[in-house]
Amino acid sequence: MSPARPTPTILASKPHFAVICAAMSSKRDVLAKFSRDELISVVERFELEVADRRKKDHLLEAVVASNKARLADILAALGRERLRELCVGLGLDYRGREKVVLIQRLVGTS
Repeated sequence: MSPARPTPTILASKPHFAVICAAMSSKRDVLAKFSRDELISVVERFELEVADRRKKDHLLEAVVASNKARLADILAALGRERLRELCVGLGLDYRGREKVVLIQRLVGTS
């Protein structure tokens, strides 16, 4: 019989697992740091339907729910300084010269 998967409460009680989980940002966490204008650009780029473009929450929900708008693709359109700002805002390491490294940190693949 295969071992049962640990529950999140067990993982949270182990310090090394908690550090790993805290370092990963969700798509929503990253996009919540975007301005309304940045979200509008993403919505237009990926041709997403939004209930009300005047409200940031509606824009955010549309982008987060979209499978078409992948976080790595969204971040690739940003400049290095903006990526660094997002890393700082999420408590991630912001050092590095290459955009790819910053994007990997934000997506959670590094």
